[in-house]
Amino acid sequence: MVYGDGVMTSILDLNDHTKDSYVLSLYCLPSPGLDWSAPSKLFVSMLKNKMLFKSRPIGHTSIAISTRGHSPLEPILDSGQHLGMTQLKKSEGVQEVLIKGFGYGILNHTFKGRLETNRDLVPEITSRALRAGALSFINFQISAKQHEILQNYLTLYQQAGAHQSYGMRPDPLALEGGGCSAFAVASLLLCGLPLAELKPFWSRQHDIREDFIGTENRSKVSVFSLLSARNWEPVRSGKNPFVFFWDPDLIHRSLEDGTFERIITPSISDFSRNTLEFSPIQWQKAKGFLMNLRPFEKTSEELFAALKAKRLRLSHL
Repeated sequence: MVYGDGVMTSILDLNDHTKDSYVLSLYCLPSPGLDWSAPSKLFVSMLKNKMLFKSRPIGHTSIAISTRGHSPLEPILDSGQHLGMTQLKKSEGVQEVLIKGFGYGILNHTFKGRLETNRDLVPEITSRALRAGALSFINFQISAKQHEILQNYLTLYQQAGAHQSYGMRPDPLALEGGGCSAFAVASLLLCGLPLAELKPFWSRQHDIREDFIGTENRSKVSVFSLLSARNWEPVRSGKNPFVFFWDPDLIHRSLEDGTFERIITPSISDFSRNTLEFSPIQWQKAKGFLMNLRPFEKTSEELFAALKAKRLRLSHL
């Protein structure tokens, strides 16, 4: 099933209830190459991407929310609402590492953030869809109630000023802020996506020696020291890792290589598995999936109630 120029070409039709539902899309923009196999390799690959002015040097994840009745077989472009967390100033972080000596402490630094909108995201997503491997996506069909919950969450998120804090440490479900992928997967969780099953395949966690971590209140870590960090430390059982994050590259890979379908299939009903409501789809050269989340409406209501009661954190999954 392929749709090009925004129109799906298929002899299959969706059920009549499409007109009463909405679409939530997840877009994954992979990095130009980020090596997490060792701290030193991460530093070198990041520096290379920055120096060569590569687009999305650490990868990116964003969401889009359609208008009522939008077909889940079509991409959400200017007609919908596109949102993604990012840094307010792309230069923040350079001085902290090269001059202030934060070292790998920069991984848990909270940057000044902002929410990207249609102007930032639609042209890039449309362009990437024309290049194989440059974009992947999931179109989730959601109910009117799930759409209402999502919009209420986004209102609370911005009212709390959470969009002004970008980084791995803030928790989006606690309305603290978050990274691009954490913000995106929090939205998916609130619409009922069984995220716990995907966590091992969509996230990374690492520990590192204390002497490689610097902040303004600690001794500085030199750039040469960063190059000598050959290995991550083992993550000890019962201890929170120094770094935990939802990785755009891993999410993208799961959609490209079939891992997403293999992991999520046991979590959805036979009805969704055996109809057009759960299916691989393609937009131009971008691989994607169509999935119906409307059966998880009650789960969405329970999760949002927990969020309002301050009992829900993405980090507790």
